[in-house]
Amino acid sequence: MHRILQEIEEIIRKALGEHLPQVSPEVLEERGEVYYMNGKNGTEFDWHVNDALPYFMVFYGDKENLGAAKARVYTDGGVLLYLYGDNGHADPIKVDAEIHASGDELLRLAVCLRINADDKRIWDASIRRIVSDEEPSAEAVKEFVQNRQNFEPTIRRMEIMGKMAFVSKRITEDGWRVALMNREQPGREDFSGWVFYGGNEDQAYVDDDKNFVICPVGAIVSIDPTVMKYIDSPVGAAFIRVSEEAFEPDTGQPKVYMDRWKKDGKAD
Repeated sequence: MHRILQEIEEIIRKALGEHLPQVSPEVLEERGEVYYMNGKNGTEFDWHVNDALPYFMVFYGDKENLGAAKARVYTDGGVLLYLYGDNGHADPIKVDAEIHASGDELLRLAVCLRINADDKRIWDASIRRIVSDEEPSAEAVKEFVQNRQNFEPTIRRMEIMGKMAFVSKRITEDGWRVALMNREQPGREDFSGWVFYGGNEDQAYVDDDKNFVICPVGAIVSIDPTVMKYIDSPVGAAFIRVSEEAFEPDTGQPKVYMDRWKKDGKAD
């Protein structure tokens, strides 16, 4: 098994022993085997979009099979570990650690895992099932790095999701879906430029700053996922909702489609 995978395994087991000493190997799935959770997005996606490898996890061995430990290993060697007591029901304990490896070593491990797990359709398996001690070729590493371009739209959207937007309280408090949105030139680095409206604001409402809140674009996407595919549009873009699932460029002609995402105080 690859040296770095052995180190990840040791970090997880040491943390469990220190922070959850009551959790013995006997109550864990396969006595605490560490699983490589690449089944959701795959190695390349997480490496290029999230600057990390897919999660490494240890599970409880009972019927619910909840997580006991979840580790995120970042491309700079940092490790963020979450530990869950009470058979996975307790609030997580957060532990920071570090892998003793260079960025190039971690990159080569990522390539190796892509080749020997993803490409072989081995998903969410024990790290002991994955061939990981084979050094990838220079060509394979080059291809892996170049494949970042395939994820550029997603990377841009993820960056924008963390930036701030002005949002009408018609959306955040009154429960209306986004009906109008336009992207202005942001005045600050941490702002996206996006302004989101419920569609039923009059000019007096819009002119009153108290009727708007500032929140991350990602918070609006979580309320209204339809917005996601438009958020990397350039400054100057403006869209109007024309159906439950679609927007069109705002030319001043289409009639806005309005609907609530929250009714009677509860999300639809």
